[in-house]
Amino acid sequence: MCCELKVVDVIAGYGSIPIIGPVTFSIKLGDVAVVFGPNGIGKSTFMKTLATLLKPLKGEILFNSSSVEKHRSSIFIFQSM
Repeated sequence: MCCELKVVDVIAGYGSIPIIGPVTFSIKLGDVAVVFGPNGIGKSTFMKTLATLLKPLKGEILFNSSSVEKHRSSIFIFQSM
């Protein structure tokens, strides 16, 4: 399958402290995903984990069936304040 992001049982957080998860989903080219919720719920932490700025505490993130880490140079994240 071309251009599929697959998140499997990902727990995101800092150090050994989980903030959000476990999260499981897949998204394909042309799909749209919305991440929303109240302040402090872990949205930014989760997005930083998807962008490989943080390592997942548990689970795996795959892009086209290989680790998202292999695609790090192609990932861009913009966070407005």
